[in-house]
Amino acid sequence: MNTLCSYLLNRGFQQLGIDIDREKLRIKRELPRRESMRRSHRLSRLNDAYAGLDTRFSIMTMTYRKFIDMKASCFIPGKVLDEFFRIIDILKKSHDRGGTLTIDIHELLKDLRDLSR
Repeated sequence: MNTLCSYLLNRGFQQLGIDIDREKLRIKRELPRRESMRRSHRLSRLNDAYAGLDTRFSIMTMTYRKFIDMKASCFIPGKVLDEFFRIIDILKKSHDRGGTLTIDIHELLKDLRDLSR
């Protein structure tokens, strides 16, 4: 049972990285190349939100990657993964509605910051 739970949490963590990279790339493809135009683009807030997610994920990767690679049973709280996936879902829906993010990015990421410390 322990092995199964460890596998599922580690797999969820790996899938999270794939999802973040895929969605960041999807947003970046639609943004203008020039930085000055990017700041005023309708997707700039979504891009900022994904940058915040990516930063938090990178910090967690530095902590957990060596244990995952060793196939050790590492503890990635499911609640943290659930919060990541919840935020990604909100951002995807916002992108599908035209890219306008009505929620404050700091408020959106606040619970994630608190959970992943």
